Formats: sequence, structure tokens, C-alpha cells
Amino acid sequence: MPAACRPDMPPQRAHHERIQPKRTIMKHIMLVNAVHKEQMRMATVDEKGKLIEFNIQMAVREPITGNIYKGKVLKVERGLQAAFVDYGGVKDGFLPLRDVSPEYLTEPENGSSGGKPILKSGQEIIVQVVREVIGNKGALLTSYISLPGRYLVLLPNKLCGGISRKIESEEDRQKIKTLMEQIKVPEDMGFIVRTAGINRTKPEIQRDYQFLMRLWKEIFKKAESVSAPYLLYQETDFGVRSLRDYLTLEIDEILVDEVETFRKMRAYLKAVAPRHLRILKNYKDKVPIFERYELEEQIRVIYQERVELKSGGYVIINPTEAMITIDVNSGRGSNKRNIEETAFKTNVDACEEIARQLRLRDLGGLIVIDFIDMIDKKHIAEVEKAFKKALSM
Repeated sequence: MPAACRPDMPPQRAHHERIQPKRTIMKHIMLVNAVHKEQMRMATVDEKGKLIEFNIQMAVREPITGNIYKGKVLKVERGLQAAFVDYGGVKDGFLPLRDVSPEYLTEPENGSSGGKPILKSGQEIIVQVVREVIGNKGALLTSYISLPGRYLVLLPNKLCGGISRKIESEEDRQKIKTLMEQIKVPEDMGFIVRTAGINRTKPEIQRDYQFLMRLWKEIFKKAESVSAPYLLYQETDFGVRSLRDYLTLEIDEILVDEVETFRKMRAYLKAVAPRHLRILKNYKDKVPIFERYELEEQIRVIYQERVELKSGGYVIINPTEAMITIDVNSGRGSNKRNIEETAFKTNVDACEEIARQLRLRDLGGLIVIDFIDMIDKKHIAEVEKAFKKALSM
């Protein structure tokens, strides 16, 4: 996690004091396809079989985001306000100076740098990968470590406490705050309560916190005994990571088609969330799990540039190195007699689908969306509202 202490999800809209209607919880199923180690997949589907979340891990290029390394500072570029770090990767990592913890800064010699503490070449430093290697760009690093658990994110060298901004209810936020005050976190550490922390008991939160503390102590102890570059911690097993990042209150069944992955997921749930053990099952049918739930066609659409809309329109999604551009078109949904109404309906329809595709494709960064032009200001406001709502779901 970058230097700023922030929740695991960005804010989607400002909170207003109002009585919120009770939300009906729809039942979802999590499916983990781990039979083929060269390509492991996770999907969640709603009660209608619609794909809600999707994640894939390819064995040919194992992801390094989240991994923690002991690295060596090779060069500090004051002009770029960054340092290049050898962490053991194919390319040297890029570490913005704003993401360097004060514990790694030392007093300059001969009064250079205006007397401000600096990062020096040759220093060994614990870093975490924030972004994968992209093209000619090395991995983006931070020295502010974050260890995500089921309900908490532990920040070992960031003194702050917080609650996910996606938790909007003041009542829920106050309950969580009161609960966290009962858990003794070291003064030099911080934490963030994830959205999964809503309505959890003190023993559940305490169990997750203790699990993360043990993990950090093991990482720190290893760092003291090795020389850079060295891999200190690798992101968890695919199945366990699926539970940690995608298990929500809506999910009432988890099916896993590979025995070893099933056992690892079971051990993780037993350690941090035993109440969910009853919904974890080993899928043994001969029909492939994704085929059984008719997901292959829905997944195929994720890799296409064009996505059809229910209204007859479509969106074009074009990821580039600089940004992601999305173009909304009315297509066969055009109505020459009422262009404004057609544009409005297509744009509203596109809001939900764009938000869904961003989740399914795991897209982030700079995103530019070209909605169909509208004249009516009420329509423009409604589309903005619809998009914010779709992003927050």
C-alpha cells in the first residue's frame, strides 16, 4: 500500500445522513477451478447464473503484486523523486521517495540535501510490490507494507487506524470503531478494517489480527537474517487469496474442484473464519465446474473489445499503457425520433455494465469514458448517479 493510510476501496460517493432501506441479500456461489495448475480460475455468480467476479492466475507468469522483498537501493534520482531498487526481479523496481518510510532515512553527510534525512544508495530496505512489471517499466514498489487478512489490513510501519470508505453507514462505522478500541495494536503499527469486517465479533477480528501479527513477525525475523535481494513473503495460495479477497456476505456456497486447494482453503477458514466452513465443499462431478454453471461464454466476453448492452447499444473497451478508454454507442438501439431518450437509456444501461467489466477485467488507473452526448441536465445528473451507484456495488 502506498504511503497514504487509506482503506482498501476508494470512496464512491459522499455520505448523507438518511435512513437507508434494508438491503435484500442475494445469494451467490463462489467457484474455484484449480484442476489445471497452469491456469487457475475463480468466479462468483448470482442466483441467475450471471458472472459477478472473475480472477485468473497463469502459471507462465506468476503475479508478484503483494510480494515482500528485502531489496538494495541502487540509485537515488532526486530529479525523478524516486529510487531504483534491486529486489531480485528481471528489472529493477521503482520506489517513489514519498513511499519511503522514515525508518530508512538517515542524516546526510556534509550538510547536503538541506539537512533533511535522505535515502542512500547501498541501503538494504524491505519493500512490497504495488504494481507488476509493465512493458519497459519496472515493478512499482513501496516501503509501507500492508498485509491484507480476511477482515483487516495490517500496516506494520504506518501509525494509523481506519475503516473502509465503502462502509458508509455511520452506525456500522461506530460499531467497528468501538470494537477495534478493544484490540491492543502496537503503538508503531496501524490497521484498516475491510468491508468484510461489518457485523463481525471481537473473537473473529482478534483471530484475524493475531494471524497477521504472526505473519509479520515471521517476515521481519527472516529479513534480519538474509542479504538483499531476497523474497521474504509471497502472496498466498490462489484458493486462499480468493477467500480473502472475494468472500462476501452474499456467498452461501463455495465449490472447489481440486482436493489440495480445497484443503488449504479449509485450513485458512478454520484459522480465521470458522463460521464459513459449512459452506465450503469439494466439487466432484465429472462435468467441469465452469461448464456446469455455463460460465465459459461469459468469460470469453471479458477478453473482447466490444461488449453488448441489453438496450441494443454496446461499449468499446480499449486498455492502453497510458489509460483505459471506454466508448459508449447506441448501436441498433438508436431511435431517430427521440435521440435524447435513446442516449439517456443507453448511457444508464452502460453504467452497470462498465462497472461490472472494470471488476471482471481488474482494470484501474486513469479511465476515460465517452458517454453518448445528452442535452438534458437532469439526464446527465441521473447518469452520474447511476455510475456512482454501479461502482459502489
